[in-house]
Amino acid sequence: MPYLPPARPRLPHASRPARLPARRAGRPYDERVSAPTRRRPRAGVAGALLLALLATLLCLVAVPGPPAAAVEPEPQDVSITLTEVSPATLDREDTLTVRGTATNLRQTPVVQPQLLLWRDQGTLYTDPAQLADLAAAPSTLPVGARVLVESAFTQDLPASLEPGQSVDFELSATVEELGLPPGDGAALVGVQAREAASTTVGRVRTLVPLVTEEHPPVPVATVVTLSAAPTRVAADLVADDSLGEQLGTGGRLAVLLDRAARPGVSWAVDPGLLLEVTDLADGYQVRAGPDETTPGAHAEAAARWLTAFDELPRERGFRLPWGDPDLLSVAGSDSEVLLGAVVAAQRSTELGAADGLPLLTATADGTLDAATLDLVDAMDPAAVLTGGADGSAVASRPDAPHVLDVDTAAFTPVLGPDPRTSPPQVVGHLTTRTLLASLAADAGGADPAPELRLVDTVEQAAADAATDDLAWQTRVGLPELLADPGTGWDGRLDPPPAGAPDQLDPAVLESAATLHEDLRAARELLSDPAQAADADRETSTAVSSWWRADRTSAGAREAWLAPRTHRLERLLSGEGMRLTVADNVAMSARSGQFPVSITNRLDRAVRVQVVFTTDNRARLDIPAITGLEVRPGQTVTATAAPRARANGSVKAVAQLATASGRPFGTPQEITIEASEIGRAGWVIVIGSGIVLVGGTVLRVRQVRRQQAAGTTTDGDGTTAPVHQEGTHR
Repeated sequence: MPYLPPARPRLPHASRPARLPARRAGRPYDERVSAPTRRRPRAGVAGALLLALLATLLCLVAVPGPPAAAVEPEPQDVSITLTEVSPATLDREDTLTVRGTATNLRQTPVVQPQLLLWRDQGTLYTDPAQLADLAAAPSTLPVGARVLVESAFTQDLPASLEPGQSVDFELSATVEELGLPPGDGAALVGVQAREAASTTVGRVRTLVPLVTEEHPPVPVATVVTLSAAPTRVAADLVADDSLGEQLGTGGRLAVLLDRAARPGVSWAVDPGLLLEVTDLADGYQVRAGPDETTPGAHAEAAARWLTAFDELPRERGFRLPWGDPDLLSVAGSDSEVLLGAVVAAQRSTELGAADGLPLLTATADGTLDAATLDLVDAMDPAAVLTGGADGSAVASRPDAPHVLDVDTAAFTPVLGPDPRTSPPQVVGHLTTRTLLASLAADAGGADPAPELRLVDTVEQAAADAATDDLAWQTRVGLPELLADPGTGWDGRLDPPPAGAPDQLDPAVLESAATLHEDLRAARELLSDPAQAADADRETSTAVSSWWRADRTSAGAREAWLAPRTHRLERLLSGEGMRLTVADNVAMSARSGQFPVSITNRLDRAVRVQVVFTTDNRARLDIPAITGLEVRPGQTVTATAAPRARANGSVKAVAQLATASGRPFGTPQEITIEASEIGRAGWVIVIGSGIVLVGGTVLRVRQVRRQQAAGTTTDGDGTTAPVHQEGTHR
């Protein structure tokens, strides 16, 4: 719905008479300033009628529905960036000071520029719905008023602000001079840039809590996440020195580690990060080209960082999934290879300094769908973090880890125009959100619901630290939230929109699945598995949320992936292995033999087999030669034993393979001549048959002749054989 100012009615800006600011002793008044003040409407019949008319209009237009999107005015000519708003929270006796920089963005000079402190006098914001309406309205609403005291406008700017020129400013006013309404709430203040005392050419706004009374403290749990884009490409070798730069004084990881050490703050670390930092600490090299490296410059910083990490209170510590994988993208890929690898990578062993820490899962943008929830549940985490859930920050599930709602908007100011995310604006946004939660609980007579923040940038760490001493906030550790039974989870999820552009590119997921298969083959091929990378954890890193386009460039992932791919290609292509066999083999029996030689030109021992295929297994097959271990530089010769079932010439192919049968290297063709085996066999059989039959016939004839020549007749008419010498009855 259109934005309606929450304050009492005010006259249009153009119709209000101007009033010059009162002079302060010792400070000259700048006559260029036409600084109208806000005039209160006179009480009486006309005022009552006007109020009644406005109330009627409110009833007519306040139709329930989502707030309308803000319609911003034309781009600003002057960009105003706040550098300090002090103090961050006000009481009635304070003086508000605003510092910043104004820059001319247009192509022509800004003539007679002036910067003035501005505020909304009509309202102290006490309800999130008010802020939602305010964020949906153009940045020109509410109209508000400039502060008409000399310290609240500039008097020393140049006569013109040239294109691209910037000027610093400092403006201040007491709370009394701001003229804010009574009560507690968040004041809307800002700075306007004016040209020639007649046209507003730029503006900036922020919120500052004004609190004079006590309110119930909101339990706030902050979790600092220690993670970074992977850079390690091999032992003591990194793709670039970006990780080392984050470990030194003022670096991102150094600031986050310092924040994690503060009382009441919890933390979660990527075990893969610990592996990389440990590798840097004892000295390392940085790739400068395909065959060129330079010494790393941050080994000492890495060692100091590890020492400080070891001093963190472990009772407030957790571990992130290895490599900080993009769980949402992996779950949506439907790749069994990736799903299995990411789950297997989170085993609770071989974690180094992260040993014993419970697992904490979170998606990159806080969204969670059913497939992602199934994936993280399979990892057996201590808690599942999501964003956008309704109600309590802690939701319980039967026989499953708690679901915790992260305040994903905690560090994202919504009040335009841009720039809207300067450090003072982030602090104002953060403190206001907590104050409004406290005021709501106070009004409802209930305890405030806990809030959960994730901190992973220097700016977020600074903003979170600025809220440490708030009277309406109390620090709690994440373990305390997990001990809270919370409310029953209603099962509602906040899935990302279809085709969300900030998820991992499908090509990234495909290359990660290929990497996993190649790593498994390499681990199987090497005689010492310890020399091979962990396929599951390397794959979990290959789908890191750091590879999203909005976090890290595609070139950074390619620099991490390319050396791995090159090593695997050399290993699995067979480039470093040579298989030697004869081109032609002649067999002289049904079973024969021929030699096969394998030469290892790699720097690591391998375990291989030689497999054979033939174009006609019914005629000839060759069993695989298994269990061959070849040391670096060694040549091993084995014997193949073909088996023929018929005569003829047979084509065969010899191929190196891993133990599970994955082929690699260049196949070698062999021609095996089995025809001689069949011809000789039949000659022997037929010749033997002829000799046997011929000999038998001759013997029979010989016996018959002898019997005919040597028989006699006895007296009784019977015949008797002739007894020859040398024969046995």
